[in-house]
Amino acid sequence: MRLKRFLCLLTAATLTIPPSKLFSQTNDGPPSLTFRKADAVVLGFHAGVSAVFSGIGSARRKKGFWKGFAGGLAAGGAIYAGNKMAAYAGYSPVYAYGAKAIHSLGVSTRDNLFLGYGPFKRYQIDFGPARLSFGNKRINDGHAFNAYLLPGALAALIWAAARGDDFDPKLSLKLGTPFFLSDDLPLKGDEPEAVKKFIEERRKENPELDPETVFWIQRGIDATNTVLLGKKMNSYDMRGNFRGSGEADFNSFLSRSVMGHEVIHTLQYREVNFLDGIFETGIPMLDKASNITHMKLGSDLVILPSWLADRKKSHDRRLIELEPVALELK
Repeated sequence: MRLKRFLCLLTAATLTIPPSKLFSQTNDGPPSLTFRKADAVVLGFHAGVSAVFSGIGSARRKKGFWKGFAGGLAAGGAIYAGNKMAAYAGYSPVYAYGAKAIHSLGVSTRDNLFLGYGPFKRYQIDFGPARLSFGNKRINDGHAFNAYLLPGALAALIWAAARGDDFDPKLSLKLGTPFFLSDDLPLKGDEPEAVKKFIEERRKENPELDPETVFWIQRGIDATNTVLLGKKMNSYDMRGNFRGSGEADFNSFLSRSVMGHEVIHTLQYREVNFLDGIFETGIPMLDKASNITHMKLGSDLVILPSWLADRKKSHDRRLIELEPVALELK
Protein backbone atom coordinates (compact mmCIF):
# COMPACT_ATOMS: atom_id res chain seq x y z
CA MET A 1 0.00 0.00 0.00
CA ARG A 2 2.86 2.39 0.78
CA LEU A 3 4.32 1.87 -2.71
CA LYS A 4 0.91 2.46 -4.30
CA ARG A 5 0.43 5.65 -2.29
CA PHE A 6 3.91 6.89 -3.22
CA LEU A 7 3.36 6.27 -6.94
CA CYS A 8 0.00 8.03 -6.91
CA LEU A 9 1.47 11.05 -5.11
CA LEU A 10 4.46 11.14 -7.46
CA THR A 11 2.24 11.16 -10.54
CA ALA A 12 -0.14 13.72 -9.07
CA ALA A 13 2.70 16.03 -8.03
CA THR A 14 4.18 15.98 -11.52
CA LEU A 15 0.91 16.37 -13.39
CA THR A 16 -0.50 19.18 -11.25
CA ILE A 17 2.37 21.65 -11.71
CA PRO A 18 0.63 24.73 -13.16
CA PRO A 19 0.84 24.87 -16.96
CA SER A 20 1.99 28.51 -16.65
CA LYS A 21 5.12 27.21 -14.93
CA LEU A 22 5.70 24.12 -17.07
CA PHE A 23 4.89 25.59 -20.47
CA SER A 24 5.56 29.32 -20.18
CA GLN A 25 6.06 31.40 -23.31
CA THR A 26 9.09 33.34 -22.05
CA ASN A 27 12.10 33.60 -24.34
CA ASP A 28 13.96 30.97 -22.33
CA GLY A 29 10.95 28.75 -21.69
CA PRO A 30 9.67 25.78 -23.66
CA PRO A 31 7.00 25.95 -26.35
CA SER A 32 3.37 25.53 -25.35
CA LEU A 33 2.09 22.00 -24.91
CA THR A 34 0.22 20.92 -28.04
CA PHE A 35 -1.62 17.77 -29.04
CA ARG A 36 -1.00 17.09 -32.74
CA LYS A 37 -2.24 14.35 -35.06
CA ALA A 38 1.04 12.55 -34.47
CA ASP A 39 0.30 12.55 -30.73
CA ALA A 40 -3.00 10.78 -31.34
CA VAL A 41 -1.18 8.08 -33.32
CA VAL A 42 1.47 7.58 -30.62
CA LEU A 43 -1.14 7.56 -27.84
CA GLY A 44 -3.32 5.09 -29.75
CA PHE A 45 -0.36 2.81 -30.40
CA HIS A 46 0.77 2.67 -26.77
CA ALA A 47 -2.75 2.32 -25.41
CA GLY A 48 -3.60 -0.47 -27.87
CA VAL A 49 -0.38 -2.46 -27.48
CA SER A 50 -0.34 -2.17 -23.69
CA ALA A 51 -4.05 -3.07 -23.42
CA VAL A 52 -3.69 -6.23 -25.52
CA PHE A 53 -0.42 -7.26 -23.83
CA SER A 54 -1.83 -6.76 -20.32
CA GLY A 55 -5.15 -8.35 -21.24
CA ILE A 56 -3.55 -11.51 -22.63
CA GLY A 57 -1.33 -11.93 -19.60
CA SER A 58 -4.21 -11.27 -17.22
CA ALA A 59 -6.41 -13.82 -18.99
CA ARG A 60 -3.68 -16.48 -18.90
CA ARG A 61 -3.52 -16.08 -15.14
CA LYS A 62 -7.31 -16.28 -14.69
CA LYS A 63 -7.60 -12.59 -13.78
CA GLY A 64 -9.85 -11.71 -16.70
CA PHE A 65 -8.92 -10.33 -20.12
CA TRP A 66 -10.99 -7.16 -19.92
CA LYS A 67 -9.71 -6.25 -16.48
CA GLY A 68 -6.14 -6.46 -17.75
CA PHE A 69 -7.16 -4.72 -20.99
CA ALA A 70 -8.61 -1.72 -19.11
CA GLY A 71 -5.53 -1.42 -16.92
CA GLY A 72 -3.32 -1.73 -19.98
CA LEU A 73 -5.14 1.18 -21.64
CA ALA A 74 -4.30 3.39 -18.65
CA ALA A 75 -0.72 2.11 -18.63
CA GLY A 76 -0.35 2.95 -22.32
CA GLY A 77 -1.62 6.45 -21.61
CA ALA A 78 1.06 6.90 -18.94
CA ILE A 79 3.75 5.63 -21.32
CA TYR A 80 2.65 8.18 -23.92
CA ALA A 81 2.51 10.96 -21.29
CA GLY A 82 6.05 10.14 -20.18
CA ASN A 83 7.37 10.25 -23.73
CA LYS A 84 5.50 13.50 -24.41
CA MET A 85 7.01 15.13 -21.33
CA ALA A 86 10.47 13.82 -22.29
CA ALA A 87 10.39 15.99 -25.42
CA TYR A 88 10.73 18.98 -23.03
CA ALA A 89 13.53 17.38 -20.96
CA GLY A 90 16.15 19.82 -22.21
CA TYR A 91 14.40 22.67 -20.41
CA SER A 92 14.30 21.40 -16.85
CA PRO A 93 14.95 18.36 -14.63
CA VAL A 94 11.22 18.57 -13.79
CA TYR A 95 10.45 17.34 -17.31
CA ALA A 96 13.29 14.82 -17.44
CA TYR A 97 12.60 13.13 -14.11
CA GLY A 98 8.85 13.57 -14.35
CA ALA A 99 8.93 11.88 -17.76
CA LYS A 100 11.03 9.02 -16.46
CA ALA A 101 8.81 8.53 -13.38
CA ILE A 102 5.49 8.58 -15.26
CA HIS A 103 6.80 6.47 -18.16
CA SER A 104 8.20 3.89 -15.72
CA LEU A 105 4.86 3.84 -13.90
CA GLY A 106 3.13 3.02 -17.19
CA VAL A 107 5.59 0.29 -18.16
CA SER A 108 5.58 -1.20 -14.65
CA THR A 109 1.76 -1.26 -14.58
CA ARG A 110 1.63 -2.91 -18.01
CA ASP A 111 4.12 -5.58 -16.95
CA ASN A 112 2.47 -6.18 -13.57
CA LEU A 113 -0.89 -6.81 -15.24
CA PHE A 114 0.69 -9.12 -17.80
CA LEU A 115 2.20 -11.13 -14.94
CA GLY A 116 -1.17 -11.33 -13.17
CA TYR A 117 -0.19 -9.01 -10.31
CA GLY A 118 -1.91 -5.89 -9.05
CA PRO A 119 -1.04 -2.82 -11.13
CA PHE A 120 1.10 -1.24 -8.38
CA LYS A 121 2.73 -4.35 -6.93
CA ARG A 122 6.14 -3.52 -8.42
CA TYR A 123 7.73 -0.36 -9.77
CA GLN A 124 10.88 -0.46 -11.89
CA ILE A 125 12.89 2.46 -13.23
CA ASP A 126 16.16 2.70 -15.18
CA PHE A 127 19.15 4.89 -14.44
CA GLY A 128 22.03 4.36 -16.85
CA PRO A 129 23.11 0.69 -16.77
CA ALA A 130 20.94 -0.15 -13.73
CA ARG A 131 17.28 -1.05 -13.30
CA LEU A 132 15.94 -0.32 -9.83
CA SER A 133 13.02 -2.43 -8.65
CA PHE A 134 10.72 -1.63 -5.70
CA GLY A 135 7.78 -3.74 -4.60
CA ASN A 136 6.23 -6.73 -2.96
CA LYS A 137 8.93 -9.14 -1.72
CA ARG A 138 7.16 -12.16 -3.15
CA ILE A 139 7.37 -10.89 -6.72
CA ASN A 140 10.57 -8.84 -6.33
CA ASP A 141 12.97 -11.75 -5.86
CA GLY A 142 12.53 -11.78 -2.08
CA HIS A 143 13.39 -8.13 -1.41
CA ALA A 144 11.44 -4.88 -1.16
CA PHE A 145 14.27 -3.30 -3.20
CA ASN A 146 16.39 -4.90 -5.90
CA ALA A 147 18.79 -3.69 -8.56
CA TYR A 148 19.68 -5.31 -11.88
CA LEU A 149 22.44 -4.72 -14.40
CA LEU A 150 21.44 -3.89 -18.00
CA PRO A 151 24.28 -5.37 -20.11
CA GLY A 152 23.44 -3.42 -23.26
CA ALA A 153 23.33 -0.13 -21.36
CA LEU A 154 26.65 -0.91 -19.69
CA ALA A 155 28.23 -1.75 -23.06
CA ALA A 156 26.94 1.55 -24.50
CA LEU A 157 28.41 3.49 -21.58
CA ILE A 158 31.80 1.82 -22.05
CA TRP A 159 31.63 2.42 -25.82
CA ALA A 160 31.00 6.15 -25.38
CA ALA A 161 33.86 6.47 -22.90
CA ALA A 162 36.21 4.42 -25.11
CA ARG A 163 35.48 6.75 -28.06
CA GLY A 164 37.04 9.55 -26.05
CA ASP A 165 33.83 11.57 -25.78
CA ASP A 166 33.55 13.91 -22.81
CA PHE A 167 31.22 12.79 -20.04
CA ASP A 168 29.10 15.76 -18.90
CA PRO A 169 28.01 15.25 -15.26
CA LYS A 170 25.87 18.41 -15.24
CA LEU A 171 23.78 17.37 -18.26
CA SER A 172 23.64 13.78 -17.02
CA LEU A 173 22.28 14.89 -13.65
CA LYS A 174 19.84 17.31 -15.27
CA LEU A 175 18.47 14.75 -17.73
CA GLY A 176 18.65 11.61 -15.61
CA THR A 177 20.76 9.56 -18.01
CA PRO A 178 24.47 9.50 -19.02
CA PHE A 179 25.27 12.31 -21.49
CA PHE A 180 28.53 12.66 -23.42
CA LEU A 181 29.65 15.60 -25.58
CA SER A 182 31.31 14.62 -28.85
CA ASP A 183 33.46 16.30 -31.49
CA ASP A 184 32.86 13.45 -33.92
CA LEU A 185 29.51 11.72 -33.90
CA PRO A 186 29.01 8.59 -36.00
CA LEU A 187 26.24 8.29 -38.60
CA LYS A 188 27.19 11.61 -40.23
CA GLY A 189 25.66 10.42 -43.50
CA ASP A 190 22.22 11.31 -42.11
CA GLU A 191 22.90 15.05 -42.14
CA PRO A 192 22.20 15.70 -45.86
CA GLU A 193 18.87 13.91 -45.44
CA ALA A 194 18.03 16.03 -42.40
CA VAL A 195 18.90 19.22 -44.28
CA LYS A 196 16.74 18.25 -47.25
CA LYS A 197 13.80 17.36 -45.01
CA PHE A 198 14.05 20.62 -43.06
CA ILE A 199 14.07 22.69 -46.25
CA GLU A 200 11.05 20.82 -47.67
CA GLU A 201 9.05 21.36 -44.47
CA ARG A 202 9.87 25.08 -44.31
CA ARG A 203 9.00 25.54 -47.99
CA LYS A 204 5.58 24.00 -47.41
CA GLU A 205 4.98 26.39 -44.52
CA ASN A 206 6.27 29.45 -46.39
CA PRO A 207 6.92 29.17 -50.16
CA GLU A 208 8.22 32.76 -50.19
CA LEU A 209 11.00 32.08 -47.68
CA ASP A 210 14.24 33.86 -48.61
CA PRO A 211 16.77 31.37 -50.08
CA GLU A 212 19.49 33.11 -48.05
CA THR A 213 17.80 32.22 -44.75
CA VAL A 214 20.24 30.26 -42.60
CA PHE A 215 19.34 27.44 -40.22
CA TRP A 216 21.37 25.18 -37.94
CA ILE A 217 21.61 21.42 -37.38
CA GLN A 218 22.99 19.71 -34.29
CA ARG A 219 23.56 15.98 -34.07
CA GLY A 220 22.73 13.65 -31.22
CA ILE A 221 22.54 9.87 -30.97
CA ASP A 222 21.30 7.45 -28.35
CA ALA A 223 22.74 4.06 -27.47
CA THR A 224 20.30 2.35 -25.06
CA ASN A 225 20.51 4.63 -21.97
CA THR A 226 23.57 6.65 -23.06
CA VAL A 227 23.32 9.81 -25.19
CA LEU A 228 26.00 11.49 -27.31
CA LEU A 229 25.46 15.15 -28.17
CA GLY A 230 27.45 17.12 -30.73
CA LYS A 231 29.62 19.98 -29.47
CA LYS A 232 29.24 21.80 -32.78
CA MET A 233 26.35 22.85 -35.01
CA ASN A 234 26.44 23.19 -38.80
CA SER A 235 24.58 25.88 -40.72
CA TYR A 236 22.94 25.74 -44.17
CA ASP A 237 20.92 28.09 -46.32
CA MET A 238 17.53 27.27 -47.83
CA ARG A 239 19.24 26.05 -51.00
CA GLY A 240 21.02 23.37 -48.97
CA ASN A 241 24.44 25.03 -49.19
CA PHE A 242 26.77 24.58 -46.21
CA ARG A 243 27.43 27.95 -44.57
CA GLY A 244 29.77 27.08 -41.69
CA SER A 245 30.05 25.57 -38.21
CA GLY A 246 29.83 26.97 -34.70
CA GLU A 247 29.94 25.92 -31.08
CA ALA A 248 26.68 24.44 -29.85
CA ASP A 249 24.56 26.58 -27.55
CA PHE A 250 23.08 24.05 -25.14
CA ASN A 251 20.48 26.58 -24.00
CA SER A 252 19.12 27.05 -27.52
CA PHE A 253 15.79 25.67 -28.70
CA LEU A 254 17.62 23.46 -31.21
CA SER A 255 19.89 21.87 -28.63
CA ARG A 256 17.07 21.36 -26.15
CA SER A 257 14.92 19.78 -28.86
CA VAL A 258 17.74 17.33 -29.69
CA MET A 259 18.12 16.49 -26.00
CA GLY A 260 14.41 15.74 -25.72
CA HIS A 261 14.49 13.57 -28.85
CA GLU A 262 17.32 11.47 -27.42
CA VAL A 263 15.74 11.19 -23.95
CA ILE A 264 12.65 9.70 -25.64
CA HIS A 265 14.96 7.05 -27.09
CA THR A 266 16.20 6.14 -23.61
CA LEU A 267 12.59 5.64 -22.51
CA GLN A 268 11.99 3.39 -25.52
CA TYR A 269 14.77 1.15 -24.24
CA ARG A 270 12.82 0.76 -21.00
CA GLU A 271 9.46 0.12 -22.62
CA VAL A 272 10.58 -2.78 -24.86
CA ASN A 273 11.56 -4.92 -21.86
CA PHE A 274 8.42 -7.08 -22.21
CA LEU A 275 10.56 -10.19 -22.84
CA ASP A 276 11.63 -10.05 -19.20
CA GLY A 277 8.00 -10.66 -18.20
CA ILE A 278 7.76 -13.61 -20.60
CA PHE A 279 10.98 -15.06 -19.16
CA GLU A 280 9.70 -14.52 -15.61
CA THR A 281 6.58 -16.60 -16.09
CA GLY A 282 7.20 -18.79 -19.14
CA ILE A 283 10.89 -19.74 -19.04
CA PRO A 284 11.84 -20.47 -15.41
CA MET A 285 15.45 -21.32 -16.28
CA LEU A 286 16.07 -17.87 -17.77
CA ASP A 287 14.24 -16.18 -14.91
CA LYS A 288 16.40 -18.03 -12.38
CA ALA A 289 19.56 -17.07 -14.28
CA SER A 290 18.42 -13.44 -14.26
CA ASN A 291 17.87 -13.52 -10.50
CA ILE A 292 21.23 -15.15 -9.79
CA THR A 293 23.22 -12.79 -12.04
CA HIS A 294 21.06 -9.75 -11.30
CA MET A 295 20.87 -8.97 -15.01
CA LYS A 296 17.93 -8.09 -17.26
CA LEU A 297 18.27 -8.87 -20.98
CA GLY A 298 14.74 -8.23 -22.28
CA SER A 299 15.38 -4.75 -23.68
CA ASP A 300 18.68 -5.74 -25.30
CA LEU A 301 17.13 -8.74 -27.04
CA VAL A 302 14.59 -6.43 -28.72
CA ILE A 303 16.73 -3.35 -29.39
CA LEU A 304 19.70 -5.13 -31.01
CA PRO A 305 17.72 -6.94 -33.76
CA SER A 306 15.74 -3.75 -34.39
CA TRP A 307 18.96 -1.75 -34.81
CA LEU A 308 20.45 -4.37 -37.14
CA ALA A 309 17.31 -4.37 -39.28
CA ASP A 310 17.10 -0.58 -39.46
CA ARG A 311 20.73 0.53 -39.70
CA LYS A 312 20.77 0.77 -43.51
CA LYS A 313 17.53 2.75 -43.66
CA SER A 314 17.46 6.54 -43.76
CA HIS A 315 17.03 8.16 -40.33
CA ASP A 316 13.30 8.98 -40.36
CA ARG A 317 12.38 5.60 -41.87
CA ARG A 318 13.81 3.64 -38.98
CA LEU A 319 11.11 2.08 -36.83
CA ILE A 320 12.68 3.30 -33.61
CA GLU A 321 12.71 6.91 -34.88
CA LEU A 322 8.98 7.19 -35.59
CA GLU A 323 7.97 8.10 -32.04
CA PRO A 324 10.73 10.66 -31.23
CA VAL A 325 10.24 12.34 -34.61
CA ALA A 326 6.48 12.50 -33.99
CA LEU A 327 6.81 13.99 -30.47
CA GLU A 328 9.94 16.17 -30.71
CA LEU A 329 9.62 19.93 -30.33
CA LYS A 330 9.03 21.71 -33.64
